[in-house]
Amino acid sequence: MDLTYDSHVLKLARVDWKADHARVAEALGQARGRRLILRAEQSAAPVLAGVGAGASPLGSASPGKREIRPPAGPDDLPRALAGAGIDLDRPFDLEIVIRQPVPGAPLREALLGRHGYRDTRDRHVLHQPPGSLALAATGVAAPHPLRRVPYFFRDHGGAVDLVDLHRGATVFLILNGPSFARVDPGALRRPGIHTFGVNNGAHGFRPHYWTCVDDPTRFMDTIWRDPGIQKFVPMGHFDRPVWDRAAGCVTAERVADFPNVIGYRRNEHFQADRWLTEDTINWGNHADHGGGRSVMLAALRLCHLLGFRRVCLLGCDFHMEAGRHYWFPEQRSEQAVRNNTAAYEILH
Repeated sequence: MDLTYDSHVLKLARVDWKADHARVAEALGQARGRRLILRAEQSAAPVLAGVGAGASPLGSASPGKREIRPPAGPDDLPRALAGAGIDLDRPFDLEIVIRQPVPGAPLREALLGRHGYRDTRDRHVLHQPPGSLALAATGVAAPHPLRRVPYFFRDHGGAVDLVDLHRGATVFLILNGPSFARVDPGALRRPGIHTFGVNNGAHGFRPHYWTCVDDPTRFMDTIWRDPGIQKFVPMGHFDRPVWDRAAGCVTAERVADFPNVIGYRRNEHFQADRWLTEDTINWGNHADHGGGRSVMLAALRLCHLLGFRRVCLLGCDFHMEAGRHYWFPEQRSEQAVRNNTAAYEILH
């Protein structure tokens, strides 16, 4: 049996034309595919019995979905909707079907807007628009403030709901500074203890959760192959190989081929007022915004999304010098030490 991805369907619920028309029009203009199908649905206005103040509603009937001819331009869209009997002064639902969609079409960006600095390598990820537009393909927006959009994904694009998996729990976040060598690892392996690791530290101490932000080839293949570690990676890493130490070359396998790998979308513009609620994972500032990126920021946000509300930092030394890089042996160049030191000064 062959499985073919033929159509992309976006369901926009409760569209407020006055507030949402610009994003909807731009989204349609950015839709890329062999054929575009639009369907609109709106409940009928109540029919009143009698006249004046004594009128009483008799009820209403939904006319069902109406297919709309795709507009030639954004100015034609309101006319097309009105021609199909849609009252633009009342909320309505709009379904956008793209037959044989073109990969990478910027539809989600048109719906979401272009605020912030987004990692271009993660652009293929679908966003749910904020506010009144709810993307039914990933579930109607739930009351929980962190479930407004999906945060975690498989490589095929399917959403994975891990928000609040450990609601209210404590986690030990291991950040690989030399001081971690003084910690008793046996105490961290007791039942009921949650651990979260980053980078190559997971080769020496096996955590429950792990993340990285740099290229996958920088991290030990033993980490990638371990099914017992749930690995969170930027979605742009899914199609990349890892480094095979034994063979001395990159693997034919991609990151997505290894067990227990979950993807997330990231951004590179730190804004403190929305860091814990924004729909992408921030790991600091790109150089265009002052610099100061760190896997620590991504790991802290992931811990919060998983529901941990007390995070104990281990090996968080904010210091690196020649001969004392990490709690495990890993060589770093003088330039790398200087770069890390500069980042620590910004973050500390």
